[in-house]
Amino acid sequence: PIHVEKKIARVGWFEEFGPLKVLVRQGHVAVNFYFLIKGSVTVSRVDDPPHRLLEDNVLESGSQFGELDILERKHRSETIVSKERVELLTVDRQVLCTLQET
Repeated sequence: PIHVEKKIARVGWFEEFGPLKVLVRQGHVAVNFYFLIKGSVTVSRVDDPPHRLLEDNVLESGSQFGELDILERKHRSETIVSKERVELLTVDRQVLCTLQET
């Protein structure tokens, strides 16, 4: 809904990263939720063991990532790496959980 989008725009912050930056690492605590404003990222997941690459997808501008692990209170299920320079709107876990309640 538009009222939630407006709240996110007010409480989120802008971040910019160069290529090959690990934005989210599989197994780490979920801290932030991201909107991909510009650029693209690779999404991958490795099983444990035998450490095989299970997924290798690409997200483009307009995509979002990170919300499910936060809402489900899980560690990151995937690693996300920038393919090129990316611009992100980032939202903190506490803010996202508060927005879910509204």
